[in-house]
Amino acid sequence: MAYARHLFDQIPDPNIALWNSMFRGYAPSESYREVVVLFFQMKGMDIPPNCFTFPVVLKSCGKINALIEGKQVHCFLIKCGFRGNPFVGTTLIDMYSAGG
Repeated sequence: MAYARHLFDQIPDPNIALWNSMFRGYAPSESYREVVVLFFQMKGMDIPPNCFTFPVVLKSCGKINALIEGKQVHCFLIKCGFRGNPFVGTTLIDMYSAGG
């Protein structure tokens, strides 16, 4: 993942598909904190998320018991209009039941 991150950091304006690929690349290696940090970096750059973004980020918040960050992601997904997405809803339940 280090090389993938190096290449990713060299892309001037990565699109949401590239961001999601990075999130999904970190998750299997249990680099959950990196997923959360990268998500907030993306959010700070005003990159609009899609329905594939939130489940992996919420799962990562749950895995590291990041309740504050998880609540922030929850509020953001509501603002982005993903409240009714069934995959997002399921992952929210998992995150809150995990304590994060």
